[in-house]
Amino acid sequence: MKFTRSLPAALLVLAALLLADIGLRITHAQNDGKGTVKGLPADIYPDSFARAPYPKRADLKTDAERKAFDVVAGPEGLKPGPIPPNNLRLYFPIFAEHTRAAVRWLRENSGNDPKYMELAILVAVREADGQYEWTAHEASAVKAGIPQSVVEIVRSKGDAKVGVGGVGEKEEAVIRFGREMRRLPRVTSKTFADTEKQFGRKGTLAIAMIMAHYASSSNLLHTYDAHWDRAKKPPFEVRSEEHTSELQSRGLISYAVFCLKK
Repeated sequence: MKFTRSLPAALLVLAALLLADIGLRITHAQNDGKGTVKGLPADIYPDSFARAPYPKRADLKTDAERKAFDVVAGPEGLKPGPIPPNNLRLYFPIFAEHTRAAVRWLRENSGNDPKYMELAILVAVREADGQYEWTAHEASAVKAGIPQSVVEIVRSKGDAKVGVGGVGEKEEAVIRFGREMRRLPRVTSKTFADTEKQFGRKGTLAIAMIMAHYASSSNLLHTYDAHWDRAKKPPFEVRSEEHTSELQSRGLISYAVFCLKK
């Protein structure tokens, strides 16, 4: 009976896999690389290097929106270049302001040592291939006390073992927790229990929330096909669309098998 109930779910997953592969092939056929920015797709705007231009203060309709816009944009305003996620959110400036304030509050009031919150951010954005957010937070993590050797383990997606390369029990728990958040349908019971043992109930929730936010920010930039500044060396290589499609295919197949076994 369990096999019978799981079969439709597995078939749906496999159907989604086929459709995703077809869609990717169509996208490759349509994007010939002749865009407004040399070498980039046609839907990329030259001021933001993404699929939407920088939002304009003049387009806002209320004083509350303009005030929020000014808070996030800062005294110098928005400048052309690869667009940060919260600047993209400025199409909804009040949301962008509250998001920034909420994340800042969580980072400062989680009850966790700040270095572990910074490590959590790095793990989340590395798993999400978030080049912009990585660059914005790598120095902060090192300054907060995370050894560069641990940063390199996260960057390279290498094995995180306690006692190796400066990895302690708390570092290992954060890295394993973040990787499972991204790679598995759910964090395993063991990893969740290990993380709660190290950080407590609220501390673990804070780590999960900060990871979810920064992974979401990276996903937002991916959705808008935000491109890295070619004048700068990227902090790591982002998977090609072909490689990403292959990994997603493997994940969907694994999930289909998971459904069949339930």
